[in-house]
Amino acid sequence: MIGFFVTAVGGLIFISNLSFGGEMPELRRPTAVLRGNVELDRAAPSSGFEAALRLDEGAVDAMHLGDGLVHLELDVETETDVQALLVGVRWTSRAEVVRALEPLSLEQDVRWTYACEEVTDCARTIGVDIRLPDGSAGADVSWRLVATVRPPREADVSEVAVVELTQLDGSE
Repeated sequence: MIGFFVTAVGGLIFISNLSFGGEMPELRRPTAVLRGNVELDRAAPSSGFEAALRLDEGAVDAMHLGDGLVHLELDVETETDVQALLVGVRWTSRAEVVRALEPLSLEQDVRWTYACEEVTDCARTIGVDIRLPDGSAGADVSWRLVATVRPPREADVSEVAVVELTQLDGSE
């Protein structure tokens, strides 16, 4: 009886580890992540930063194998009891507003995309403004900016495919 039980459990473990239809191809998504913190209070209720976004030839090729877009996401968090922060995003290099300065719940992210054709056309400067809502005493805010390209799973992505985010000097 014990032998049967051990064999049955071993068989279930073996079957659960089998991969039917072969393994999934590796998912290669060239990605860049930039993180930072800002302290906001009544004396300094707002802050901002700028980041340079750059894709190399391999990342541009990978982008065109997929949906042809660069995907961006901005996430802000704070440990204080602030329910929302005022957050605005713009393309500094193009004097174009992506998201006007308006309340953003801490459960939400700002997500946007853009398309470009060549390496030089893909380089952009992103400006982010973060402000406390009226009546808030202060908050220690952490932020994360992510840029990625999404080629299909089966795509042959170059070993050198770089998406780069760099915080510009003079940004807080």
